[in-house]
Amino acid sequence: MILQALSLLIVASTYFSLTHPMLVYSLILLSNVLLGCSVSLNHIPFQMMMHQMIEEHFKSRVFSLTQSIISGLTPLSYVLFGLLVPFHYGIVYVVCAVLAFIVVLFFRKSYRHE
Repeated sequence: MILQALSLLIVASTYFSLTHPMLVYSLILLSNVLLGCSVSLNHIPFQMMMHQMIEEHFKSRVFSLTQSIISGLTPLSYVLFGLLVPFHYGIVYVVCAVLAFIVVLFFRKSYRHE
């Protein structure tokens, strides 16, 4: 999740400080690579934790519910960002990155105890 917040900050930096198109493209490409890696780095441990903690006869229900929630929230996120990004995409990405850092700090303590 920290990589996701970092990639959002990289995209936001293109709004505030850069004017050279090739540099902007390179930074956005770098942020997309970081986002792609971070999705796998978040999803794999989550799936492993669920396999270990959930009883065998509940696994299919829990996994299908989790996948349904993820699939349902994806279009909602497209709509939300579709409405917010035209205002000032740099500010939107900075706010999202700060919120991601806050979520990481909030759940970091509870993750250490388990």
